[in-house]
Amino acid sequence: MVNKRTIKASDKRMLKGIEMKEKILHSVLEIVGLKGIQNLSASTISEKVGISKANIFHHFKSMKEIRVESALYFLKIIRPQAIEEKEYSDPRIYLIELMDGISDFLEKNSVLVRGYGTIFSNESLLDEEFMKLIDRTVQNNKGMVKKKLREIMKLDENNKATEEILFCLDIAREGYITYLADSFMKERVLASWTALIDLMLGKIREIH
Repeated sequence: MVNKRTIKASDKRMLKGIEMKEKILHSVLEIVGLKGIQNLSASTISEKVGISKANIFHHFKSMKEIRVESALYFLKIIRPQAIEEKEYSDPRIYLIELMDGISDFLEKNSVLVRGYGTIFSNESLLDEEFMKLIDRTVQNNKGMVKKKLREIMKLDENNKATEEILFCLDIAREGYITYLADSFMKERVLASWTALIDLMLGKIREIH
């Protein structure tokens, strides 16, 4: 999160623009999550955000761009920023807190989750470039997790055996997130994730 007190006066307008864009994208997810994508329009966004339609299109070129950017925005906010910025010495605690943070987000933001799922389903059928953007963002999120683990455990990224284990954790984490979003078995899913962490980290420590 940007510290507003450290921003120069000349940059405050840019920050205000970023905040407005995020407010619009957040509102888009809420509108779609509550009312369906058929009710998403410049008018409904304008009404919810409290700005003119002209102001909306000052920040975005088209409704298409708004839908795509709202999906990318969701993938940004689902990743707990505080956890990524926090210093860790134990990779186990990092991975547990990461999934706990995502789980809490999914539980508290069911409307946003529905909004993202609807937009994703709609756009993925119509636009191949959309899928490439989503995949690139997901891979970036995964890369950040692997980088953090390498830093905590002082791992060499050229070690193929270690990288394979980290790749397995990536695949598993994606599956666990999907399962958390679709079920009420939160405690069981998180317990299973912890068991998998212990197994995978144990294998990495055996290598090193």
